[in-house]
Amino acid sequence: MQPNRMMLTLIAAIATTFAAKSAHADGLIRKLPEDATWATFQVEGYKEKSDQRKEPFAGWLRMSSVGSATEDGQPCRWIEFDNTYAKGGRPERRSIDKLLIPERHLVVGETPGEHIVRGWTRFDQPEQGNVRASEKLDGRPFAGQAWVYLVGPAVDEKKLDPLKIDHKKLGEITCERRTGTFRSKLPHPNGPLEVSGTFEARLHERAPFGIVRYEVNMREPGGREMKVTLSLDDFGPTAVSSLPDQK
Repeated sequence: MQPNRMMLTLIAAIATTFAAKSAHADGLIRKLPEDATWATFQVEGYKEKSDQRKEPFAGWLRMSSVGSATEDGQPCRWIEFDNTYAKGGRPERRSIDKLLIPERHLVVGETPGEHIVRGWTRFDQPEQGNVRASEKLDGRPFAGQAWVYLVGPAVDEKKLDPLKIDHKKLGEITCERRTGTFRSKLPHPNGPLEVSGTFEARLHERAPFGIVRYEVNMREPGGREMKVTLSLDDFGPTAVSSLPDQK
């Protein structure tokens, strides 16, 4: 795994896995839309360095449903996470993770990160076409940069007061709000990493994946903090994979 992957292993270092089943699912997939649906999210946050300096990062995530397949008799969906981000004043970087996941695990109450059938990754230099199969940890495909978007499970999810907002695409809406904490093990080539934190989600039925805004605060091993906020920007019905040859 490349060193910089730890950053989006939680946006983008990005980030958690599912340690156990729960009645609540978190992360960016609260519902599964029609295939070919895409949604873009503005991403911002910071990561604490070893000198306790908080290094900011910012970028965009395009999350898409880019195809379907049947595996072992189960309908599955290809979900693609296309990240563009920059940190510390350095040039933008890009990573793409395309994951095949059974549809029955892409709903509230399930843990999609534990049920990846297979996947493909492209990191940093897309013009060179350096696509490779997803890395495997403990014999299972690893979600790579997409872990933070599959974070969970919450151990104590609670409802907050609804919030009325004016969204540029959805208009005036009232969002349901949920908050909770999690403690999970992040797969890593050097052994599982313990990750814990809190989240707050703003939800609306007209948002394609159910999420309007998602904020997660977490601590990596050693106590370093990371905060990531994702805000729904736009969406549509015409998603096409950025890795078209990878079925």
